[in-house]
Amino acid sequence: MVTTDQGLFTLREAAYLRSLPAVKEVTASRIIYSDSFKVECVRRYLKGESARKIFREAGLDPALIGNKRVERCVARWKTTKYIVEEATGADTEHLPDEYPHIVAGGGYRC
Repeated sequence: MVTTDQGLFTLREAAYLRSLPAVKEVTASRIIYSDSFKVECVRRYLKGESARKIFREAGLDPALIGNKRVERCVARWKTTKYIVEEATGADTEHLPDEYPHIVAGGGYRC
């Protein structure tokens, strides 16, 4: 669990996060995820899996990184064109009507 009042990661927590394949970089207050994790996360999320479950299975326990962070990341990734295209194997302009919540967007980093 994040132990400081300001939500900063300890050195031990940052080292643990860096060791995960889903994580590209870590600072005291920020995690940058690998593109492959973002794509896999959106792919599984669009199939109905819980975002928390996906993160937890990648070693990213919401108790450590924060529930809001999980929610915000998935919210951004599912509206990012290149991630959705990779996750669905389709051009977002031609997605079926079952994906009305997906908006072609820019490349946010979470």
